[in-house]
Amino acid sequence: MIEYALKWCAQAAFASITVAVDEQEYDAVNDFCLKNSDIKAKLVKIPHSTPSGAVLPLLHANGELNPHQDIVVVPCDFITDVDPESLISTIRQQDDNIAVSGVYYRNTLETLETKTLEPDVLFHAVSDDGTELLVDAYERKAVSEAKVLKPRMAMLWRFPEVIATMDLMRSSIFFLKRHVLEFDDIDFNKTFPKVITDIARRTWRHREMRERVSLLKLPPTTLFVRANILSAYTEANRYFLRLKARHAQSQPQEDRKREPNQAAIGNDSMVGANTVVGERSSVKRTAIGNNCTIGKKCRLNGCVILDNVTIDNEVMLENCIIGQGAVIESKSKLNGCSIEGKYVVVSETEAKNEVLKGLSMAAMSDDEFSDVYSASTDESSSEGDMESDEDDSEEFDDDEDDIFDRS
Repeated sequence: MIEYALKWCAQAAFASITVAVDEQEYDAVNDFCLKNSDIKAKLVKIPHSTPSGAVLPLLHANGELNPHQDIVVVPCDFITDVDPESLISTIRQQDDNIAVSGVYYRNTLETLETKTLEPDVLFHAVSDDGTELLVDAYERKAVSEAKVLKPRMAMLWRFPEVIATMDLMRSSIFFLKRHVLEFDDIDFNKTFPKVITDIARRTWRHREMRERVSLLKLPPTTLFVRANILSAYTEANRYFLRLKARHAQSQPQEDRKREPNQAAIGNDSMVGANTVVGERSSVKRTAIGNNCTIGKKCRLNGCVILDNVTIDNEVMLENCIIGQGAVIESKSKLNGCSIEGKYVVVSETEAKNEVLKGLSMAAMSDDEFSDVYSASTDESSSEGDMESDEDDSEEFDDDEDDIFDRS
């Protein structure tokens, strides 16, 4: 999906595009860019252990960022019908006291399981000039574990009409003023979302209000999907398939005779290069990757099949995700299943809503889904690994809440 993100950025004609890539994913991303010469981006290898919040300061210290340009952070795993120029136009109209602008959205896909999204708890308020500000945020997990929502008193003194929201999703698109990287009261050695939260808290942590973080909400009529979990990744693919089907319907229809026993591939499906679909097979609402082999009399409906997959004869798949290099042997019937890369589904297997994966250490270290739903830095933003060793107890730390002793 990084190709989509880069093409989205190209619409805005940014002065330069830098892709921060985790060192473990660098070769794969670099190979992709080399094969797509129309992609104009600079790849920078980032050490695997680097917290996502430290990526921008690292790029800045190494001279990878233009010293005269503001910064736009974009994830690699999204789709949207929002024009980047419309966002830029909105940002340009904001007050000079806005240091960071974050884009947020509400899930508009009814088929996407909302319980799997778990958006943060956001505190936002409207400033005197009508700008909506982000003033604090808690991770949903931290709130659930604490079983209490505890807003800080200092924030309530500064923003008595603050609103707590639990259904706004973070797009991970942020517009930052260049000097944000020089804030000496911000610890960047943490996840990027927590860095943004710390910058937002500067509006009430100090006696004098400092530069602010604006919260831009996308209209409910727009589409935005982060494909960072499997269900969202599936919906992102289906979105493209619907676009393809609509485009096909708008084109003049030709009377083409279908060969006897020829595979039936719907207009709402996509088949990759060097992929062979066997006789009398049916493919509907399905995206099939490159170099796949689909046997005879197969039925594929609502599936996402990655590269180098082999499916034997008379296999029935519905609403499944099949990982790279997987093999599904003949007469298997799978519904709502996720298959790990290189996993072999034995003949005549029947399963529903299951995750099938190998338990060997080799399989665990070679997880092709890592670029689909894990948070890594192989993206044009610094949205990286969520460090599990970071103490979430700081979300409710009272020591920071002394409203009578603020500099």
